[in-house]
Amino acid sequence: MDTKATCFVRLCRNPSASKSPISDQPLCEHHLQADLRRCENAEAAVADRIAHFRNYQRPLRLMQQRLASDMELLCDTFQDLRDSFEKCQAELTEAVNKHYEKMSESLATLAVVDELETEFRTAKNERNLRQAFLITENMDKSLESLELNSELVCMNEGKTEVTMAAFPDVNSMVRNLQMSFDMSLQLAQNLVKSLDIRASKSQSVPNTDAVPKQNNIQLSGTPSCLTVWNSTEGFALDGSGSIVGAKTATGGCKSRTKCVPQPGSEDIQIPQPATEVTETSQTTTKETQVSEIRQLPPKSILVAVDRSASEKNVVLVSFDSEEVGKVPGSWEQPIRDLHSDTKLQLLFIVQDLQLIIADMCGVEQSRVGVSDLQDDVQKLRCIAGDSDKLFILAERADGKPVIFGLSKKSNEVQLKLAVTGIDKAGARPRISVRDRMLFVDDGEKLHTVCSITGMLLASNSVQDKGKFDLNAELLRGNRNMAALVAQQVSSGFGTPYFGAAIKVPFNDDSVIEFSTDSRRCVAFDVANNSLRQRVFEI
Repeated sequence: MDTKATCFVRLCRNPSASKSPISDQPLCEHHLQADLRRCENAEAAVADRIAHFRNYQRPLRLMQQRLASDMELLCDTFQDLRDSFEKCQAELTEAVNKHYEKMSESLATLAVVDELETEFRTAKNERNLRQAFLITENMDKSLESLELNSELVCMNEGKTEVTMAAFPDVNSMVRNLQMSFDMSLQLAQNLVKSLDIRASKSQSVPNTDAVPKQNNIQLSGTPSCLTVWNSTEGFALDGSGSIVGAKTATGGCKSRTKCVPQPGSEDIQIPQPATEVTETSQTTTKETQVSEIRQLPPKSILVAVDRSASEKNVVLVSFDSEEVGKVPGSWEQPIRDLHSDTKLQLLFIVQDLQLIIADMCGVEQSRVGVSDLQDDVQKLRCIAGDSDKLFILAERADGKPVIFGLSKKSNEVQLKLAVTGIDKAGARPRISVRDRMLFVDDGEKLHTVCSITGMLLASNSVQDKGKFDLNAELLRGNRNMAALVAQQVSSGFGTPYFGAAIKVPFNDDSVIEFSTDSRRCVAFDVANNSLRQRVFEI
């Protein structure tokens, strides 16, 4: 050590004791001790911080082990779940296939009998009595041992009629399982994603209660029924608020159909200019017309309203509770029900004595009257539709309901069902369809009907609290939230409904339709001569 050196601190002439660990300069004993204390304080602060963060080490390691365990368990559990689903699918499909094979064998046997009968008639026509006798003898032996009765199709006790079993709607059962599965996993996923111990020490599970924000929408008329228009792409509103084709409105192309004036509408006469119009004025006029075109909301509600005793309209209501436009035209008779087809962009309007098919611009395409349906139909009550058929619930003169299935493309009657067990349509009936199953609500009971066999599969009282079932097509991408909301809205009771929306019958005879948007569910229903909107957020 250099004892001749002095303290590095200015104005200090004391001999240096050692170099400073901070500045690496010679310092006297006094200033050296000060630097050593600074070092000790810094070391203590660092040690405290290390100790503070080391408190995380064990919990982090434990949580890491827990998450690693969960990932391993999830992998195993999902594999078990896949195995269970595959096993369930195989066993259920096998059980259904056994019945199918029996039906096929019976039909094949009957086909052989049909062939023998044809050969017999041919022989008789050719006066070949020997051949006819041999065929008769062969048929007699075959028919003697023929047994067609099965678990699903058999002759009644009086041997007067072949009856069919009400084969259960197993597809809906599987959908219920899927719904329950999806909802449970969605809750687990929401819990994992939203869990934040810093946000709320008491919040252990996410809140799934849906508290509605209710709003009564003021309309320019009294609402009677509604339907969801699930995609307004390709359409716009003109200056008067009428729906028009977007390309036609901007002058991009001509309308695909000739506009047929609706009852109560008038042809608009465009005056011809008396003097030469300059290019500048023509351009200005065109820009003004285009500027009046308004964009439609992505999806909206179409509501039939009664403006007067002789004027009925269909208005457009946005999901923001605003009446934004209308379908051009008006109708004199009351509108009983509506159905919109997003894919075909057609609007089906039901009145007592006719069904009107129009495009979304109000241009009438065709009509179907009660006389076209025959079967002593007195009036039409309500409609529902799937991808290719429109189902009409009609009422005969004796008050009995009958269901017709019409092709949406040709209006041809492809199906007629007078279901045994449904004796009345009710004051405000509703019908819907999903997966070839029809659901008829007569106000007292919800009936499940197979659209293929016409068999009544179930009838549940609307007072009962049962499982809620939803259409997977509607709820694609946001199925679980809507299911949770719908369960709460319906107080535990609900019905599976079609395509663009889900209609749920309420005890007050209102009908609600759901459509999902992000993390909310918007519900509309017509009740007590008003349109009500409720928004549920989770």
